[in-house]
Amino acid sequence: MNIDSFAMSMAEGSPSFKMDVSLVFGSPKNREKILRTCFDSIDIWSLKYFGSINKSPFERRFDSITKNAAIIDNEVWVYGIDSTVSSDIVAAVKIAAEWYQTTPQAFIRNIYVKNLNAEGERIMSPNDLVQENKKLYTGVSKAIREAARILDYSGGIDFWVMSNNVNPKIPKKELH
Repeated sequence: MNIDSFAMSMAEGSPSFKMDVSLVFGSPKNREKILRTCFDSIDIWSLKYFGSINKSPFERRFDSITKNAAIIDNEVWVYGIDSTVSSDIVAAVKIAAEWYQTTPQAFIRNIYVKNLNAEGERIMSPNDLVQENKKLYTGVSKAIREAARILDYSGGIDFWVMSNNVNPKIPKKELH
């Protein structure tokens, strides 16, 4: 299978506003196998967003880590994933690779993220929020790099960050 048909979206929230993983500079890519990770546990996520969404939950254990996952709209969603923790990323990738019957490396190649925000954003000054979000994106980048090493992936990683140009939480110049 074409490696460009796989993608991972980190820190998803509502399935109604999920990240469009077909977005690529130049021309869109048809992503057929998608892994979506959520910071919230499956219980919290379900209270926030479940409503009438049809999901098939299951649990997987890799090494000493147990994670809950679900199949929603033929995509793998893995819950309780802290995107700054490489072992969480590895667990999510292994769950998706097992489900789609592919190698874990397929998902680490194309990673999408939108609107990552530091916890406690409502109580921070705008400058402090930007600084905390810079730390958050740096932590996510380091965790992805470490997860790729653990998964024995040494190729390039396309890390797509989507955010509104006027997002005060991490201005474009700060993101770069």
